[in-house]
Amino acid sequence: TTEKMSTLFAAKTWWSRPGEDKDAYDLGSTCISSFENKQVIVCGGFNGKLRIMLPLTRESRAEDVLLETQYQEPIVGVASGHFSSTFNSDLAVLHPRRVVFFRLEAAAALTDQESSGVSLKKLTEFPFKHQPANCVVGRVGNADFDQVCVQTLDGYFMLFSLEGEAFVRVIPGFLVAGPLCFAPCTDSFVTATAACEVQSFKYMMLASASSDDAQAEYGKRVNVDWSFNLGEHALQICCLSSVIVVLGERSIFWLDGAGGLRHCKRLAVPPSCCHVYREGENTVDLILSTHEKQLFVFSNDTVVWAARLDVVPVFLATATIGSVQGMVVLAEETGGVHVVYLGTDPGLPVVAAPEHRDLDYDAMDEELKSLQRTIRQVVLGEQVNEEETAVTLAEGGIRWNPPRPGFESEFTHTVSIQVSYKAPEVLQNITVSCSSPPWLCIASGSQLIPALGAQYGQTATVLFEMGAAEGFTPETLVLDVAASYVRDSGDSRSVSLQITLPPSFAFRCEQPSKSAAFKITLNSNHSSCNLQQLFSDFVDEGLGTATAVAFERDGVLTSLLTTKGRYRIQSESLVQMACVAQLLWARLEATAKGDTALTLTYTDPLPLAEYFVFVDEHFERRKYLQKLHAMLEGRAQQYRVVQKRLLTRFKDHTPAPLNNLDVLLSVTEQQLFSLADEIEECEQSLRISANRLSCVTALMLTLLRCKHQLTEPQFGLLQGAWSCEVPQGLEQGWEERTLAAVAYLSKADGPRSAQDTFVGSELQMLPDTQKLKALLTKFCEGLSPAVLRTTET
Repeated sequence: TTEKMSTLFAAKTWWSRPGEDKDAYDLGSTCISSFENKQVIVCGGFNGKLRIMLPLTRESRAEDVLLETQYQEPIVGVASGHFSSTFNSDLAVLHPRRVVFFRLEAAAALTDQESSGVSLKKLTEFPFKHQPANCVVGRVGNADFDQVCVQTLDGYFMLFSLEGEAFVRVIPGFLVAGPLCFAPCTDSFVTATAACEVQSFKYMMLASASSDDAQAEYGKRVNVDWSFNLGEHALQICCLSSVIVVLGERSIFWLDGAGGLRHCKRLAVPPSCCHVYREGENTVDLILSTHEKQLFVFSNDTVVWAARLDVVPVFLATATIGSVQGMVVLAEETGGVHVVYLGTDPGLPVVAAPEHRDLDYDAMDEELKSLQRTIRQVVLGEQVNEEETAVTLAEGGIRWNPPRPGFESEFTHTVSIQVSYKAPEVLQNITVSCSSPPWLCIASGSQLIPALGAQYGQTATVLFEMGAAEGFTPETLVLDVAASYVRDSGDSRSVSLQITLPPSFAFRCEQPSKSAAFKITLNSNHSSCNLQQLFSDFVDEGLGTATAVAFERDGVLTSLLTTKGRYRIQSESLVQMACVAQLLWARLEATAKGDTALTLTYTDPLPLAEYFVFVDEHFERRKYLQKLHAMLEGRAQQYRVVQKRLLTRFKDHTPAPLNNLDVLLSVTEQQLFSLADEIEECEQSLRISANRLSCVTALMLTLLRCKHQLTEPQFGLLQGAWSCEVPQGLEQGWEERTLAAVAYLSKADGPRSAQDTFVGSELQMLPDTQKLKALLTKFCEGLSPAVLRTTET
């Protein structure tokens, strides 16, 4: 394997001519041709422009372009060969529906100092109906002159000479056109297939085969002489004499004329093109360029030289330019042509001399102050005020989207976020993201601000359209919004903001109910608040009082009652009580007055039995989904085995009876579809069960916080171990993670027995929830602020 290396040496540019951004070139768009003892560069782009260039000096001059002509149709490829003469090379230009042969004629004699114009004399042209992909020139069949072989996009080989079309042959097993090369050692055409194979077709076999598939049924078919499996797609195939060099996506292969592997070299960087410039008795020398602007010189599979390039070439060749042999010709995909040589001068960066300018003392003083702030921050630990240079987020409001006639939308609200940036420099690509819990439908959770600051404005507004999903219940109405960006210094920065959605986003106001299956009473150290004023943005006229408010969602009513400093939350389901409890806590804290901080206490027993019902429900759904996946895997294996047996019997010349294998295959296929539908339904029910478990877990944590008067850091530790976020994993799900985390948290006060210690390097799915329920029960009974305080320290 070659190492990814950066060389000290750089290729020196001897001559260069830039391309055009609107033009496009590939490997076959450039070739080297000989004309009157000079080598010229021929370029033909997809926009139809043909250029013939002869560099004579290091400076790029207009006289270096001998010919520039514009065709009305694209140029698929250009090739040079001796089609009519053995002295000067002729030119073949490949268009989408024809191939044209030209002869180069000079207006005056060429010298080493001056070049004159060149004209193209059209020799002949041959139209065809197939769309060409590429072409190659070679002296096939021991002919006196060269011929052009065209490979088409629909799988044909077409051979042309000046005398006419030699043949048209169908390529067997064709799917996608690959690179094409002529191997003179075996008189064969070598190409690559979409199956990552290199295939060789002898000329004599192609010439004697039938012209199409219909005649090939009774005549001679086109057969592959040999093939070689590369294991990756081929980019280019080269052959100078007897060795075939195949350039892959990550490797170079050296093959002999019979398709045997001589050498193989693994590349560390993706290559772009290569060129074989010399072949000896036991060596093959080639140059190779990469997409990281590197040029390597290989002798067989050994790197003998490396240099750095300024461009990524799509064409590479050596030629005699300016009476100097071995100059390297590069062509870019935009049509730029460069003539370089491998110099030995180190390509070190040259530091330009500073220009004389007047000193700006104000800027120098500001820079000094900035450096002093940085030094104080590093040495003294002081915080540098970056408010003026940081992105800030602010809530811009939440509005309700009124329904439009004849159009139903699940996005009922629009949340606007104000993004501000006051620094003078410009920030690019600021990504603003909003959290998307399961109960929330959001049109786009991430939006991009292309630029902010200076001429682009210092404030931008990002709109998130969202709505409450049916069948899911929110555990909290707080959403996280974050903005991430990269500053000019390369440092990544992020800023976050928490927004609280109004209760009307997820609930409807209804008349309170006095009866309920579940009741929770919280005692406050402050007097009771007027609930109608506390939820003024939610209570509709006539539906709430000062002592009672009701929240309804999906047909379930949750009532909030208050009297004499006590608040009671009651409902027919524990699921919706978590969000109401958090809303009550947040609004009471916001309206608390006086020196005494708000304290809510809970003195009743925890509803662990009811909570474990949701734990068991979620765990059983996970086990059933795992069982369905195992059944699906078994049916898929059975389907593959039956299908393989049927295919074997169908291919047999004397097949055995099917013995109802076809019926078994059909039944298995129906079972596969049925299991897939059942898995999809089970996954949806698992998502609903996970949402219910998340809500009830949030309620349990709120009750524990009130029962033991936990501080914010202690409550954060409790949330980290007994998490409300329920992942959708089969092997390492919520149950396994909670068991490990709570067991670790329980050890903070010292394990009481060997069973209290959880040891295991890998989490696996539990056989049941008994151990988890026992651990949570013991944890709730022994929980105290001292345990969490010990863990915190």
